Amino acid sequence: MEKSSNKYRVVLGVFTLILLVVGVTYAWFSWKSSNINISGTTGCFDIVYDKGQDIGSSDSPYTLIPTCSYNEGASADVTINIDSSCTTTGVASINLKTNNFTLYDGTDGFAKHSNVLAYQVVEVTKDDTGAETITEIDGCSGYVNSTSNISLCEVDLSYTSTTYRVYLYLDCDTVTTSYIGSSYSGYIQSVATQTVTE
Repeated sequence: MEKSSNKYRVVLGVFTLILLVVGVTYAWFSWKSSNINISGTTGCFDIVYDKGQDIGSSDSPYTLIPTCSYNEGASADVTINIDSSCTTTGVASINLKTNNFTLYDGTDGFAKHSNVLAYQVVEVTKDDTGAETITEIDGCSGYVNSTSNISLCEVDLSYTSTTYRVYLYLDCDTVTTSYIGSSYSGYIQSVATQTVTE
């Protein structure tokens, strides 16, 4: 009877361990995919964050410096396309969620002035040597003035992988000295949606 009880405990222990591993694995994948939203035809949209979707983090925020050139600011890349096996069309919204924007003295960076933290979305192409060509996208620049989740740019999707880069920087034309050394953390999110045709 004792031998049977030990076997029961071993089986129960193994079963509990399997449930625990499955639960932890599911939770990890759920957390890892929380910044990726895909709607429309299942499996047709491919979204890949090349350099990581985060710009700074709570533990290691990005230190911003005033610049008159957006490409000297913080950046994150996202590559989006429609799978070639699909016959759908689609659009993608490239969004930004700011966790915090803090001045050197610890105060909220959005509280003092507006139109200081600027963004620019560009399309990035590479030639055979790996050299990049940057193309600014019309209507995809402006200012971030809150921690709200904001849409930075909407693009039509193609069957060719297209890389978009989001730049964040302190605009030298509007920034004041109080913003020097300010820190930022946030992340890029892209939402792909199937185009509905009549």
